[in-house]
Amino acid sequence: MDQLKDKMLAMIYGRYPLEPTPIPEDLRSIRLPLGFMTLQLDNWRAPKVRKVNVMRSKVKLPRLEILALEIYPESCYDIPLLAIDFSCMKKKTFIYMNFIPLFRDEEYLQRYVERLQPVVSRYAI
Repeated sequence: MDQLKDKMLAMIYGRYPLEPTPIPEDLRSIRLPLGFMTLQLDNWRAPKVRKVNVMRSKVKLPRLEILALEIYPESCYDIPLLAIDFSCMKKKTFIYMNFIPLFRDEEYLQRYVERLQPVVSRYAI
């Protein structure tokens, strides 16, 4: 999962000059007693991008690792937020990708949500 995180960030860095944004230390890295769960959070910003958020979490039992990426566009751009989660269990891996609409007006939903309906219908569980 760390290799995937590094590759993903390298691709984003290749496209945007990312600047780290401060995160309170108690939220940046969380570890529960006995290491049952760990969570690491990183944030950046870039031109045209309000926030790039990467969260890495691990749970010992049941074994679960999650790498989450969210890209929030600046509010002046008419595009949805991108969210991708990579979840790995002992025997299965899941990838969840979603374009989350930032507005609810009909034209916006038609442009960004309705167009993806055939894909959603085909692959939704």
